[in-house]
Amino acid sequence: MPKLLTKKGQDATDENYFIGGTVERLPLIEHHLVKLANSSDGWATLYQDPNDSRLWERTYSQSQLHGGGPQSLTCISVSDAQTRYGSWPNEEGIAEAYVTIHGDSWKKEDIEESVEWAKGEEWKNEIWPGNESWDHDHCQICWWKLYKSDDTEHGVGYRSKKDNWLCTECYEQLIKLKP
Repeated sequence: MPKLLTKKGQDATDENYFIGGTVERLPLIEHHLVKLANSSDGWATLYQDPNDSRLWERTYSQSQLHGGGPQSLTCISVSDAQTRYGSWPNEEGIAEAYVTIHGDSWKKEDIEESVEWAKGEEWKNEIWPGNESWDHDHCQICWWKLYKSDDTEHGVGYRSKKDNWLCTECYEQLIKLKP
């Protein structure tokens, strides 16, 4: 993780990052936390950490500045969240926001566009053939590497007529029509 600093110069890669420190960038929001609700005025957002269920609130404490000023991310209690946001999804709602592919958790919203695109394509299960020009391809959803291998996890996938590939796990979980 890149080193981030709070406005006060504290190292933001440890607990200082979480305890109300205003930071330049908030990669946890972009890549890890699950959005639960927005405040009625639109200046605060409630998130939850899928690993430990803690609730986090992103606010803009200097609302008089253009764009609300710098962001702040603060851990808040359930009672504070209920007071400010009313209801939000329960733990099942959080679990539904993620999918596990090859042992990694992916936010469904991060792969939604690729999944929707893939649902519009025709796919055929094939052994990755290889060729003179390149030695591998990647799944168009999770970027899993497909290459010539006896290991079916890497050597077999789903190929489109346009020569795009999906790994078997993405196809089975996200594309294959469920009965």
